[in-house]
Amino acid sequence: MQALCITTFKLSQAMLITLLISTAAHAGGGKIHKWVDDKGVTHYGDKMPAKDVHRDNAVLNNQGVVIRRNQINHQQEEDEAMLEQQRRDRALRASYTTEDEIDLARDRHLQMDQVAIQALEQRKTGAIKRLENSQKSAESFKNRQKQVPDDLHAEITEIEFEISRINQQIDARKNNMDITRNRFNDDKQRFIEIKAQH
Repeated sequence: MQALCITTFKLSQAMLITLLISTAAHAGGGKIHKWVDDKGVTHYGDKMPAKDVHRDNAVLNNQGVVIRRNQINHQQEEDEAMLEQQRRDRALRASYTTEDEIDLARDRHLQMDQVAIQALEQRKTGAIKRLENSQKSAESFKNRQKQVPDDLHAEITEIEFEISRINQQIDARKNNMDITRNRFNDDKQRFIEIKAQH
């Protein structure tokens, strides 16, 4: 039963592709383009969309037979990537003479975020204390079976929002530090490779 389902699925898929090719081929004067997008999905159409024109593709006739393959020249992209790497290598050699200098530069960049995180942590500690005091006041009203004043409710909500915002800022700074570490680690690794070549 499973084999029958798979066969039926493959047959349906083949029929669908044939229908797509014949429809597009009719609209495009007998020729159809076939290409694979960046997600690995195969497409058929009478013309390729602008975002995919740089991809390898094939032209099929109305029977679905490939009559031409268009191989895109990737040499220019490779040349540009090589020139960019050479530029980065020159900048590394001009900026540093030893690996220790790269570590020092990394630490200087990280220091700004570390100072900012310390200041944020202090603000957070103060906000948490204010929140605890406000919550105690609210609890006191409840214990006396009195309604919690609206301004106290608003104050608690505002402090909670402030703490949430501070946490987001701390996370952003920590993420920035990770990016900085990775960047300098990559630069250090490349610097070692460059030194080994000379």
